[in-house]
Amino acid sequence: MIPKTRRSRVITKVLTSYLDAIERRKVAEDYRAYYAQRPAREAREERDLLDDWHVSDVEAWSILEGEETRDRRPTR
Repeated sequence: MIPKTRRSRVITKVLTSYLDAIERRKVAEDYRAYYAQRPAREAREERDLLDDWHVSDVEAWSILEGEETRDRRPTR
């Protein structure tokens, strides 16, 4: 049993999670529909471009470190 004082927060979190899942599913369906209607040649060219694109370890670590510093709260 969830204590009454925390119940609304739990319900809010569950509903938010559920609605986010529905939205992600809708976006995935839209992407599938978009890519299904594209010409095969265009899709193949895009896949080839992605295959040619490689991120170095240094670039990947700098991206991750940048994300970590943005998500941190400033110390008090």
